[in-house]
Amino acid sequence: MLIHYVPPLLNAFTHLSVVDIDEFSNHTTFNTWINHDSSYSAPYLTNILTPLRGFVMAFVVTQLCKDCVDTACVAVCPVDCFYQAKEVSAEHPNMLYISPEECIDCAVCEPECPWEAIYPEEDVPEVFEADIALNDLCDSDRESFDLAEVTDHTPPTAEEVATNKAKHGL
Repeated sequence: MLIHYVPPLLNAFTHLSVVDIDEFSNHTTFNTWINHDSSYSAPYLTNILTPLRGFVMAFVVTQLCKDCVDTACVAVCPVDCFYQAKEVSAEHPNMLYISPEECIDCAVCEPECPWEAIYPEEDVPEVFEADIALNDLCDSDRESFDLAEVTDHTPPTAEEVATNKAKHGL
């Protein structure tokens, strides 16, 4: 197994410093990226990162979003990887979901969430670990989800955010 340095552009989108190139060296999209000279658009980056899916950690929307559903994060997402359940239920709570297959780990959504409900997968608090699988539902049960649309919301106050976190022991 050969471990190679990941170029800075890819590193900026994946938070990785090394990947096993042997695993991906025969993947056409990855090889095209290595030799690509022009600008990198978000859809192109999604195609590049597809072969890296097992190594790239997606962001996760946690239960802190439940019944709050502010779409500021949706507005800044460069690849439209946010979804909402078509029908709210115990299995599909009223919250946003990030598709782990589509998320390019660019991190622009995390600071935009006024409820502080978005975490990198590796940093999800223990109380929200089940939310990793919950977010995965928008990929494994896609017919139950719609692409999230941006809507106007009044941002929460600091007290509302603190109260919401306290409900979960944070």
